[in-house]
Amino acid sequence: MKSLKEHGSLNRRDIDKLLWKKLPDWMTDEQRKIKINNLISELRRNGKIENEGGGRTPIWVVKKL
Repeated sequence: MKSLKEHGSLNRRDIDKLLWKKLPDWMTDEQRKIKINNLISELRRNGKIENEGGGRTPIWVVKKL
């Protein structure tokens, strides 16, 4: 959330770069990808972020109130 607020928007590649190394070393690449998917989905379901990009190029932004 902090990075989204600072940058205004992030695409999936940017989110992966930010979070990838912060996840535990014991996780496989597939587990890390799933974890990041779950984090993005949770923020979206809770109404904190929304997707302003297209289907193949999601751009995530903080949801405006």
